[in-house]
Amino acid sequence: MAQKSASPLLSISSIGDGDHTMGLISQRLKACTKGTVYSSVFTLLTTCVGAGTLSLPYAFSQGGLVLSSVVFFAVMMVAVLVGFMLFSGKRYCAEVFPEKEVWGYEDLAHAAFGAVGKIAVLTTLFLFLFLCLISYMIYARDQLNLVVQFIISRTGYVPDCSPLVNCALLMAIGFLPIFPITLLRDLTRMQITSTISILCISYVALVATIKTSMAWVDFHKDTNDTIHNAIPPNWRDSVKLGPRHFSGVLTVISYCSLSFICHFNLLPVQKELQNPTKRRLNIIVIASMATAYVLYNIVIFMAYFNFFDDTREDFMLNYSRYDILVTTARAALFFTLLFGYPVLLHPTR
Repeated sequence: MAQKSASPLLSISSIGDGDHTMGLISQRLKACTKGTVYSSVFTLLTTCVGAGTLSLPYAFSQGGLVLSSVVFFAVMMVAVLVGFMLFSGKRYCAEVFPEKEVWGYEDLAHAAFGAVGKIAVLTTLFLFLFLCLISYMIYARDQLNLVVQFIISRTGYVPDCSPLVNCALLMAIGFLPIFPITLLRDLTRMQITSTISILCISYVALVATIKTSMAWVDFHKDTNDTIHNAIPPNWRDSVKLGPRHFSGVLTVISYCSLSFICHFNLLPVQKELQNPTKRRLNIIVIASMATAYVLYNIVIFMAYFNFFDDTREDFMLNYSRYDILVTTARAALFFTLLFGYPVLLHPTR
């Protein structure tokens, strides 16, 4: 009888312990999803660095080194200031409208302009990200198409369908594992893909540096190795300090102005950050923009001083399609664009 009477008490206490345990587990899981400075910087870097890396060397070839460098630096500084303003705007909204939670662009617009402002911002943001994702898809297809062609040329296999069709099938297969990641609500859970993306784009910058160095070594040796993209004998005449036409100014401004856009993820990053103090947030903004600026400049100047006026809008197309090193860089660039999709899609959720 004593044992029977004790069993209900035992079960009740077990249930209580179970609830307490589940509460602890929930808190642990919540703590694990909190972002760090490292993960926040890599998330913003993945948002910034992507398709723009391919087209900036072309913009510099059109606008000239001096004007392009000034515009590019000015855009980077404006991007940093806009990041500071977003955090200040959120703090202001918290003071004026304490009942409103601000976690994104649309919440700031709603607090400032009401429902009309929120709808306008959401519509603009959706259209902008939709066009960005289309450009990512096009660039990813181009890189993968060249990788597939290289593999086919090495195997000697003649496919029944064109490499472009094979590329489309591979892209469909490649994007399937990314789809579940796009459904994640926390940016912190994407830090692994963000890290891989930044490592891949860093490898692209390294390959561009190696190829340009090899081209200049061949130039000084008076050899003409086409796979290293020989430097023209009159390369000094090809260096432009300023634009030759007004269209070059417009090209530089339009390309550079899109290079540091990651601000739609700033407030979600702040939401997930552990101890989101003003100092930590400022460090994240400055570190993200400065790192992106350095990566961009490495690629820009390495590509420009290899191809000069012949730089194409996708500078990777200037390289030989049969170069093994460049092919690995194209594969890395494909993964950079692939892993950038979840971060770009996050604001549209």
